[in-house]
Amino acid sequence: ANPMRELQGQSPFLANLRISWDYAPWAQKVTLVANYFDDRIDRISRGQPVIKEAGRLIVSANYEMDIFSDSKITFRLKNLLNEGVEYLQAGRVIERYDEGVEISAGYSVNF
Repeated sequence: ANPMRELQGQSPFLANLRISWDYAPWAQKVTLVANYFDDRIDRISRGQPVIKEAGRLIVSANYEMDIFSDSKITFRLKNLLNEGVEYLQAGRVIERYDEGVEISAGYSVNF
């Protein structure tokens, strides 16, 4: 065991940014969210180099509009950049996949 290694799951660098715009006359809100994390240890095994998840940027956008006093519609776009998820061991990519872009729409009513 190496007492000096990074903690599992802990990124040495992490950044979050949120930009929101509210337009009160039409009861609308648009939000853009960006999250970045640096390479982080995913798995540790005895006698083998650690497996790291490669850092990436995740960008999402949300839109909300109040329809009536008690209802609203929402649209969400998650993972707009669709950067591939990669796992590295000793600097080599051992696994890679795309999560895809998630799109959702909703309508809610408060009773």
